[in-house]
Amino acid sequence: MSKDLDVSFVIVTNGNRDDLLHTIIEGIKHQNIPNYEIIIVGYSRIDRTLYPQVNYIEVKELAEEGIESEIIPWVNDKEN
Repeated sequence: MSKDLDVSFVIVTNGNRDDLLHTIIEGIKHQNIPNYEIIIVGYSRIDRTLYPQVNYIEVKELAEEGIESEIIPWVNDKEN
């Protein structure tokens, strides 16, 4: 993706509600945002070929432990 992004969407999931993940991704795609990225962090069973523009960072511990801030503390550490 381009470095000239207007918005980054980070979705943290443990894979229990992949139906909502589809809804969220489709909702983002239909916004009037020209330059954006979607990053899914965690564990998901969705078919990744449906959303090739989405970046996936798999963290299997989220599927086993649930979403814990100690597991992925770096998600909120990005400087703008």
